[in-house]
This record gives sequence, C-alpha cells and structure tokens, in this order.
Amino acid sequence: MPAEALADGLIYTSGSMDEELAQGVVVRDAEGAWHLTDLGRELTLFAQRATGEAAEELWSTLPGVLPGLSIVPRLADLVGRVLAHAQATGGPVFRAMSPPYEPEGASPALLLVTRLGSLRHHRADAHRAAWRAAGLTADEIRALPDGPQRAAIEADTDRRDAPAYAALTEAERWELLAGLAALPN
Repeated sequence: MPAEALADGLIYTSGSMDEELAQGVVVRDAEGAWHLTDLGRELTLFAQRATGEAAEELWSTLPGVLPGLSIVPRLADLVGRVLAHAQATGGPVFRAMSPPYEPEGASPALLLVTRLGSLRHHRADAHRAAWRAAGLTADEIRALPDGPQRAAIEADTDRRDAPAYAALTEAERWELLAGLAALPN
C-alpha cells in the first residue's frame, strides 16, 4: 500500500504502524510503501476466512421468513459489479484495497464480506475528499456538530460516492439495499 493511501486510511487513528512493524506483520520499502510479510499475509488470510465463516454461520440461522444465505450470492454479484465500476472513481485507499483478494473456491459469504470491506473505502475516500474540500482537518470533521456545514459535507460525500453505484439499475440498487438490510450484521 502506498504511504499516502495508508496515511489516509489511518487518518482517524494514531496513524502509527510501529506495532505491526515490530511484530513483523508489515515492512516498508525504500519508497515508503507498506507490504505484508509472510506472517502478515497468513494473518490476513486467516482473518478473511474467519470473517466469511462467521458471516455464513450468522446468516444461515435466520428465521425461515428471512432470505438468509439464499440471497448472498446475488448480493455478492451486485457488490462485485459496483466494485468493478468504482475503479474509475475511487480515491487512494480504495485503489490500494481494491480489487480485494478472493481465494479460489471462496464461499458467497466470504465474497460478500470481502467485497463490502473494499467498497467501504470508496465512500471513506469520498468523505475525506469532501471535508478536505470544505477546508477541514480530520480533527475538525470529528468535532463538527450536526448542522448545515456537516449536512453539506455529507451531501458532497454522497455525490462523490454515487458514481460507483451507476453500474446498477435503480431496481438493482434497491435490491442491494433491501438484501443487505435483511442480513444481520
């Protein structure tokens, strides 16, 4: 991950990767880019599998009136199409985190949670761009109360994020929204 993308991705935190460096999970190259080590890849793959398995277990225990796992393949497909389309409009963190790694033979649940994990960075990049365009810092946006200025930044975030979803028809966008809402998180 390029240094700039990592800095943006960690902007709401301490921004330090010292612990991960000390543990041997990541290394930095001469240009400042961050790379997973073998240990880092192993931990990341374990976390990805565990998250997919947990989601599949959670979604398979829904009452019979809710769709549960039966809608997950369709939702994974819709989110995959949004991700592919978003490549043209994503910011630095999205570009670094997308397309996500999808292991061969991955379950639809793993695909969905992994794709959603990458997609959230499109909106996060849009939000950072919106508050920066408004002349704010990370500390200022965190402290900004509800009101006209925050509403304007949220509207700008929505405008910047919206092109990703142009890959879907209006009916498909509603299908995606309803399907995700039907799954417990």
